[in-house]
Amino acid sequence: MISFLKQLPVKQKLYLLTIPLMFIGTATAVYLAQKPQDIRNYAAENMSTNTPPALSPLGEQKTLVVLFNFQDDPNNKPFTKEEASAAILSNTGRSVNTYYQENSYGQTWLTGEVVGWYTIPYDSQPGCYTAPENINPILTQNGVNLDSYPRRIYIHPFTESCESRDSGSTGGNPSTITADDLNLYSLAHEFGHNLTLGHANSATCGLNKVIDDYSNCTFSTYGDPFGVMGHSWEGYHHNAFFKSWLGWIPPSRILEITRSGDYTLAPLELPSNGHQLLKIRKPDTFQYYTLEYRQPYGFDNSLPTTISEGVLIHIAYFRPYERNLITYQSPETYLLDNTPNSQPGYNDASLSDDKTFYDEINNIRITQLSHTNSSVTLRVELDENSCTPELPKLDVITLIQTGLPGQTLIYEVTLTNNDPLNCSSTTFVLDKDNTYFFPGWSYNFSPQSLQLQPQTSQSVTYSVISSYDAENFTYPADIKVTDVNNSYHAKTAKVSYTILNNISPTITTSITSTQISGDANSDSRVNILDFEILRGQFNQSGSNLTADFNNDNNVNILDFEILRTNFGKTGN
Repeated sequence: MISFLKQLPVKQKLYLLTIPLMFIGTATAVYLAQKPQDIRNYAAENMSTNTPPALSPLGEQKTLVVLFNFQDDPNNKPFTKEEASAAILSNTGRSVNTYYQENSYGQTWLTGEVVGWYTIPYDSQPGCYTAPENINPILTQNGVNLDSYPRRIYIHPFTESCESRDSGSTGGNPSTITADDLNLYSLAHEFGHNLTLGHANSATCGLNKVIDDYSNCTFSTYGDPFGVMGHSWEGYHHNAFFKSWLGWIPPSRILEITRSGDYTLAPLELPSNGHQLLKIRKPDTFQYYTLEYRQPYGFDNSLPTTISEGVLIHIAYFRPYERNLITYQSPETYLLDNTPNSQPGYNDASLSDDKTFYDEINNIRITQLSHTNSSVTLRVELDENSCTPELPKLDVITLIQTGLPGQTLIYEVTLTNNDPLNCSSTTFVLDKDNTYFFPGWSYNFSPQSLQLQPQTSQSVTYSVISSYDAENFTYPADIKVTDVNNSYHAKTAKVSYTILNNISPTITTSITSTQISGDANSDSRVNILDFEILRGQFNQSGSNLTADFNNDNNVNILDFEILRTNFGKTGN
């Protein structure tokens, strides 16, 4: 894969790096290192794809559990089909199914079957990283109807070479999990990713402050021990923000607090007529504080006593994730420790009666007044006269324009300051989003900075000059506008410049060409055009797919390997 990348010019690398996330292994490292999140989002939003949208998190989740092992250890079958069914699909005990039934108040459940064991024709390294592609043809040959199961869980024995790397797709249809055991925490965690959930993290800001400017804070991925999207080996409930995102907590049980006053929260674990999620805007970072109340019930039965005596406070936000060129908004959270100078860990992270959380940057106070096993009462004090800014708005006339190499294209951009009228004016700076760079191109704004009063707009001219050697391609030229005093007060707009240079006509001769494997468009050469076709047909099945180079009626990693091997070759 690395040598293949080195053969390609910049344009073609961008195409290559839009390979679906199915290509796990060495490709992943290159993908992440050379194509940061904003590029992935650009590809997701602006390039065509046949991938269906994410599946609904509500209702029946039809799930296929596949047990497989590797040709270098075909007798390694550490658990039975019955044990796998009990761990994942059972309606009793501690299974993935009962975990999600309880978390969703009966609105989400798993059904399905367990098949296997099957031995794939690969050794454990690197076979474990490409399990779905390697085993799906075997399943089809054995009469398994994959189309009946949009949720698929692939489980193999633990092997040292696989390094126990469980993984789950974020969203996707189908969604997939690859795991090496039947651990509830791991499987519930990965299934959460399938439902488009992100991670439950934590934030610490020293020994004297619960929250501070983020430059003074440390953030820990998976750092929240009270939910399976963090480090909850006990299998605790998803937090309230996650449950609201999935539709399990309806709007009637969610309250955004915009006024000072006293408020009551009901426990998170059981259905309730009261509020189970309180939200408070965090204006300096355009995020939310979320408040929830936990009690020792069901999967939360072993919660530390101190946690069940007070409110947990998270910072909630959304992070974009991509699956097969589809961008999903996934919720993530940071748990805050309301006793930062006490014992290490988060077992006393909740508020307690008569204790106050204070955000001095935004002048927000939350005091816990009292609690019982059925509710907790809080007093919230807000600076109601302070400025609560809104994200600016960018409007671009003609987002996608076409030009020739060396041509200047002009984009008319209108910037609107959406802040409320009680805010002061803001100075914004416009620039090209510098996530990636094309040599020889230039980008200019006139003017580059604007000072805008709240609720006013102004237009600027954005000129983009392509390089004289630019090849036919759609090049992103995205715009970013940022408040000079607050980098969170920012917005991006997707803009592209399509080069359509003169293309030489095809000359038909009497010579018969020999098609090479990997030549999807029958032009007697294997190049980026064939890769585009493979990318568009990836994960499809059928008998008339031109990128099905091995003729197994599936376009998958095996076909990509054929294209990679023959890339650059021609036939005659």
